[in-house]
Amino acid sequence: MLNPGDKVKLLTKQGAVEGILMPSPDESKIILKLANGYNVGYEKKDVKVEMMERGKALSKKQFNLPAKKNLPTTRNP
Repeated sequence: MLNPGDKVKLLTKQGAVEGILMPSPDESKIILKLANGYNVGYEKKDVKVEMMERGKALSKKQFNLPAKKNLPTTRNP
């Protein structure tokens, strides 16, 4: 099973494309982050996907920032 963050190779009619798998709001599409920073999307039915490398599991870091005493703690409407 593929997960966002996995490095994959897509085989398309135009050739091969490598990138990092991104989350897609549309289940019929696959989105890649390319090495140049651009994102590209393809219809899943039009490509063959090859896994190259599993993405690293990311954990949420806890940030312990000190509160500023002169700022309000709630939002005023």
